[in-house]
Amino acid sequence: MSRLDAKKHKDLIILIMALGDAYLEKGLYAEAAKRYAQLVQFKITNRRIYTNYSKALIGLKRFDHKAMEVYQKAIELDPNNVEVYNMLASRFLQEGRQDAEAIQVYEMALRHETPLFDKLAAHLARLYFDQADFARCKAVAERFLAKTGYEPEVLELYMQAAWQTGCFRDASNLLKKLVDAEEGSPVLLKTLCLNYLEKKFDGELKNETRRFSHIDRQLILDYLAQTSRFETLQELSLYLDLKRFLADKAYWGGYVEADLEEEEVTVYETAGEAAQEAEHARERPRGDFRLGEEVLGKLTFYSAPGSAHPASTLTFEDFQKEGAAIFARHESTPGMAPLPEKADILVTIELANFGQLQLDYSLEQAQLIRNKLQVMFSEVAEKYEISQLWGTTNGLLMFAENILDAVSVAVDLLNKLNRHNFVNDQNEQILVAIGVHHAREPFALGGDQAVKELSTALKVGLVGEADLPEDDRPMYSKVFQKKNRLFLSGKAYREIKSANRFKVNSIGTFRVRYLKEPLSLHEVAWRNPLDDLRFGYIKRLGRFDLLAEIGDKGPIKVFKAKDSTLQRFVILKVIQSEVFNSLPPNNPQKLEFYQFARALAQMSHPNITNVYEIDEDQGLTYIAREFVEGMTVTEIFRNREAFNSDRVIQIIYQICRGLQYSHRNGFSHLNLKPNNIRLGVNHEIKIMDFRIPDVLFDDYKHYTDPEDLFYRSPEQILGQDADGRSDIFSMGVILYQMVTGRYPFEVGGRADAGEAILNTTPPPPSQLNPRVPRFCDALIQKCMAKNPDKRVQSVDQIVTLLKKTFESVLFSNFNYQIAQSRDSY
Repeated sequence: MSRLDAKKHKDLIILIMALGDAYLEKGLYAEAAKRYAQLVQFKITNRRIYTNYSKALIGLKRFDHKAMEVYQKAIELDPNNVEVYNMLASRFLQEGRQDAEAIQVYEMALRHETPLFDKLAAHLARLYFDQADFARCKAVAERFLAKTGYEPEVLELYMQAAWQTGCFRDASNLLKKLVDAEEGSPVLLKTLCLNYLEKKFDGELKNETRRFSHIDRQLILDYLAQTSRFETLQELSLYLDLKRFLADKAYWGGYVEADLEEEEVTVYETAGEAAQEAEHARERPRGDFRLGEEVLGKLTFYSAPGSAHPASTLTFEDFQKEGAAIFARHESTPGMAPLPEKADILVTIELANFGQLQLDYSLEQAQLIRNKLQVMFSEVAEKYEISQLWGTTNGLLMFAENILDAVSVAVDLLNKLNRHNFVNDQNEQILVAIGVHHAREPFALGGDQAVKELSTALKVGLVGEADLPEDDRPMYSKVFQKKNRLFLSGKAYREIKSANRFKVNSIGTFRVRYLKEPLSLHEVAWRNPLDDLRFGYIKRLGRFDLLAEIGDKGPIKVFKAKDSTLQRFVILKVIQSEVFNSLPPNNPQKLEFYQFARALAQMSHPNITNVYEIDEDQGLTYIAREFVEGMTVTEIFRNREAFNSDRVIQIIYQICRGLQYSHRNGFSHLNLKPNNIRLGVNHEIKIMDFRIPDVLFDDYKHYTDPEDLFYRSPEQILGQDADGRSDIFSMGVILYQMVTGRYPFEVGGRADAGEAILNTTPPPPSQLNPRVPRFCDALIQKCMAKNPDKRVQSVDQIVTLLKKTFESVLFSNFNYQIAQSRDSY
């Protein structure tokens, strides 16, 4: 459309503009936009037209290419058109836009006195920070803070951006202005102290020694003087880092006049006043740190359970008044901490999910979980006669003299928490980070060395991925993200390693935030594999996938499993003796077990289940054997087949052949019961699960499976020596039950079984089942003689007799010829 002559059509233009303005005033943005669009089509270039056209388009939420051309034209005609910038910025803020076009509008709006400055600057600083554009983030946040003053979120963004860009001096200057404005705010002083530590640490990473003024020193001392209580372990760690920083002469040196000139701002009114404070700082004695006054007095003391103040919250001053005798003191040394004089080990326990519990649930819930942790920790520590427990809102400290006891407490606590977490919901979970540090000298001696050791100890417990240099983070991220971890410092690791009691893995040596020296960290493999097995966390051992738990008796937990290599089902018997699994590989007890298991695996007979493998994985020892799915021998005539005397003879023969083979190889079964004699896939009898000597499992020496007692021989019940004749007795009881369908001894329960076996004689099997062959009747009774000397003396005798008497039964119309051909000795 051609340009309209403004002079000739002045009235028309005024009319259209008036209509547009009227519609705009009434909020009829679509109608208003049409009128202004007509004027634009007439190629009339007017600042007011484009400004009002922009308002109408913004009201219609139009931000397409054509609309943006209108906005740009309005700004072009009036670069100071704050109104358009404000409208666009406001709309973009409401929509949460973060694209480049929106950022450009935000920047333009901030250049003018926009009423949206606070919201806009905070939003833009966050956008730049999320985009890792730290220079722009710092610039925007600095403008906000300079104009608006202290605002926690924006200050946090500013500090992080300043540290990323190495602008420590700019950050110090800004913070000092804010401190002046806020009259020495503890939060701002703390941030300023953190800035000093960041500057120091940045220099250490670059092998540079940064210098600090005495005014900086005085500001740190002001912050420390304001610290009357440590609410968190992190606050304590910062306090110790600052004390350690002040004690290091390399950063301070002598007083330099230029230090005052270097500072652009100061919280002191005159340079002379600052110089006077610096002089006082030089006069203060070094190495006067007192653990009791400066640390323990600002923590909560937890007395041991069962004491006069169980789970109390005594301060250090209260504790001194109580005059507790459980701590030693050197009266001659003022300010000596109430600790055993040789305590040189510190265990740090942080409730790692305290903040998350507070965020997801409530402060009350987080405090409740913290209290549960304190009780659990106190109970565990009490077992080792350790009662030096101090706490903050998010953690605990324990001083100890014995490194093995300290690590044992930590391991026991972690296993206790593991069980607690398994049975509780998410809001009851307790996640901790534990560190154990062994100092070079007792903490109670105080001085600069105590500060250094305490600072290191806190770092061992609290160190996280963010505390490492950026180059190290990818390599170690998984280690520091673990839930419920236990770290050791270098000396603690060396002491533990020499004791050969815990499995410890070296993590590495690296720089940690605010520590001048590299920190060596090691991780204790604390998890109890038996707990993981019981809770279902372990799904595989070796090459065997665990499918289902089918038994849990005494020292053995039994699983149906699948061999992932050979694709066959197996029975996996896992040793669940904690004492046994904790033994080193060269322990005589463990070597004896492996010798026994390997000898068992060397047996190969059609009537004995094969042992495939004996091995260890994930701290657990297991035996893999042949899987037999069939019924027990006592169920054959009850559930599967009609009673048949020939079949009875065949079953007896196979049981005897299996026992004959094992006895000849030096193995008495000593665990015969119906569950251990089963019908195989080819209708053959399979004997399984030979008794593993109880002496191999110290924590199960006195365990007895209730089912075992019903089938034990008299000599086993009396605790006398057992041999192959004991197997013959047990076989007799099983055969009696097989042919009669009834247990031979009438008992009311397990308590009566032993007495009945020793003192009662069951009726002959034929009396209960007349179809029982006479030979079997006599054989079973002979096998069940009370006196071992009056029993059948060996299964060889039974096998020989069966072969001579029932050869036609054993080897006619029966597939045991195959079994016989494989049965070599």
